[in-house]
This record gives sequence, C-alpha cells and structure tokens, in this order.
Amino acid sequence: MAAALAEANQSFTYRGKPIHPGFVMGFLGWLSDDGPITVVDDVAAAHDANEYSDPVNVNGNRVRRHLPGTSEWLQYERLGTLSDGTHVLETDSCGGGSGVFTELFFVRFDTDKRYEPGGGVQDRLLMTVVGSYAHGAVTTESCV
Repeated sequence: MAAALAEANQSFTYRGKPIHPGFVMGFLGWLSDDGPITVVDDVAAAHDANEYSDPVNVNGNRVRRHLPGTSEWLQYERLGTLSDGTHVLETDSCGGGSGVFTELFFVRFDTDKRYEPGGGVQDRLLMTVVGSYAHGAVTTESCV
C-alpha cells in the first residue's frame, strides 16, 4: 500500500487511473449544510466498484464524469499540493439546470486496515477532506 500512497500523492491516481470524479463528488454536501458530511472514503475499495465504473474524460488536471442517462456532470481539477502534502481540488457540478456550483476541497491520503469477517485484513488507501470552501454558483445559459 506504500506504493499506492506514493502514487496518489504524486499524481492523484490509483493504479494508473485518475481518482474517479464520482468518488470526489461524494464529498459534496447539500448547499443548506455547513460543509461536507462524508469526509473520508476508501479509494482502493472504490477503484473497481460498479458505482464508479462509468468512463471519465481527462483533460490535463481536469477529470469529468457525465452521469449516465442525464445531463448532469461532475468534475474536479487538481490545482496543486500544499507544502504539508494537502491536495487542493476545485470541483464543479451541474445538476442539469442553469447553474454550475464550484467548491474547493483540501484532501489528504493515508493508509489504514479494514478487518473482515473470518479474521482477514485488507489494506485501505483513504482520502480525507481536511477542509472545504464553497465558491457558490456560476450561472450559465445551460450547463448541459
């Protein structure tokens, strides 16, 4: 798992693929809430999950996911890494209307173990939100 942690911290990828935007967007809370509700997830477990199996569009540091069968999309752009290893992500989301909602997330990677029934132990690569800042909405003609 040390190699996976190094890869995530260096290139924001896991097993050579960008961290899926759907996974990152799982951190988005409701506008009426004060920040994200979900603050940590297991990147390794999500990597081969059906929930994140749809294709993504990669354009430089920007990774976008169109939700199948809808006009909704989610994307993030890795803006950089702070001196303490915290990654800065700018996220944009469109729910199919006329607004694109933008938020900054500050995330870190770490490793841990998950204990399974029967005594098995599985390594985990965790991505944790250590801070967030909602920019607000940018109104457009259409975000389709």
